[in-house]
Amino acid sequence: MAEKSAAEELRHKLERARRGDDEALAELLLAYLPLLRKQARLLAGRDNHLKDDLVQEGLLALCRAVELYDPRRGTFGAFLKVCVRHAMISLLRRQPKEEVAEESLFEGMSHDDPGPAELLEKREQLKEIIHYLSDTELLAIDAFLETGGVERAARALQWPRKRVDNALTRARLKLRRLILGSD
Repeated sequence: MAEKSAAEELRHKLERARRGDDEALAELLLAYLPLLRKQARLLAGRDNHLKDDLVQEGLLALCRAVELYDPRRGTFGAFLKVCVRHAMISLLRRQPKEEVAEESLFEGMSHDDPGPAELLEKREQLKEIIHYLSDTELLAIDAFLETGGVERAARALQWPRKRVDNALTRARLKLRRLILGSD
């Protein structure tokens, strides 16, 4: 019975928010904020600035989802999760590849790291290499490196394992060709 009342309460908040009730919308934003943060954490890794950007994008997606939701097509939670995920991935795709590469290059540096000349050289190499990889391959590599495994990367991206495997294999082949100069 508690489930039914929670579902009724959600439906009531949704209707109020759709009619322009700011308080109901704020309640929905607070209720789904943990979901948004979790999705942002999965996609952004250790980059806190990117996490913040993704959460903001997720909040905007939630506002759009409230307006677009059709109860005849499924639950609001499932619809919202898809809307948020697509909005966050769209933000990642709009971000220039060089900017992502540059941020990841300087992440986690210690005092024993290479000097400025070596970093500049590595940065230039990374910029060259990154143009040869597709967005799918870049997302798969990032998720793999962040999670430490193909299965976990697939869960984080919410892709089939085979898609992650294929993207990583294509990326490895391209990188091997670029680095070793072989076919």
